This record gives sequence, C-alpha cells and structure tokens, in this order.
Amino acid sequence: MSPEELVLVVDDDSDFLNIITRILEKKGFGVQTAPSGAEALACLSGRYFNVAILDISLPDVDGTELLSTVLSRYPDIVAII
Repeated sequence: MSPEELVLVVDDDSDFLNIITRILEKKGFGVQTAPSGAEALACLSGRYFNVAILDISLPDVDGTELLSTVLSRYPDIVAII
C-alpha cells in the first residue's frame, strides 16, 4: 500500500478513533482523525484523502449533512457513514 492511501475518520468518540486508527494503520493506511464536522472539513481542505469514514451524530453537525458537504466539495472521495 502506498503512503498516498489516506483515510479520514470523523467521530466524537475518542475510544473509537483510537481503535479504528490502530486497525487501519495495521492494514497499511495513513489515518487522520477529526472529532467534529468543522475539523473534518479543515482536514479535507489541507490534503487529499481516499476515504472518509463519518459518524452519523457529531457535536456540531449531522453526519448526513457532513456527507453531503464532503461529496459536493470532494466528489472523488469515498465516503462512508
């Protein structure tokens, strides 16, 4: 797997972020995490991600709204709720 294969994981549960990060890194992915929709959008504006894994319930935005925003701004990303 090349270092360009990056996954953004967005969830306000820090335990989940730690677990999913360990799993994905063991599989060879680069992982960045964000605990809110605003931080996720900031991450996305700074670099390219192949995949975004989004929580449905975030403190600052509904996950479906974030999904819509992400897909409209970054149509090539694979987004999973």
